[in-house]
Amino acid sequence: MSRSPRRVSPAVFPLLVLLLIAPACQKLQEDEIRIRVRSVLSGIQAEGGTTGDKLNNAMLSWDDGQRKRESGGLDVAYNQFVHWSRKKDIDRRISDWEITGIEILSDPGPTTAIVSVKIEGKPLQMRVTKGERITWVD
Repeated sequence: MSRSPRRVSPAVFPLLVLLLIAPACQKLQEDEIRIRVRSVLSGIQAEGGTTGDKLNNAMLSWDDGQRKRESGGLDVAYNQFVHWSRKKDIDRRISDWEITGIEILSDPGPTTAIVSVKIEGKPLQMRVTKGERITWVD
């Protein structure tokens, strides 16, 4: 006796698609956040406390377009970046760092994550929101 294949109700199909796609979307979000944080910390590691293309790229990744929405542009963004990095004593070249975790928050609005890092052995956390400057979680 053979069984006929089970049919999936059309009402369930969107849920199945969501269950299959959601993990892939979260992985893409994590990768995007990881690349952004890596750009910031790599630039500080290479040229922190100085000026140069790598530090400029770090500042632009940290800023994520915020400078375009306020007066003062790059000058204000640079000053805010220096202030941000001084809060955790990384306004200089750092010797090592690593990303130890990324937690995507389910807040409505732009993608936001808490990123755990170790900078020179010291554990820190950053709030990373798409389209906004990275902030420290204190």
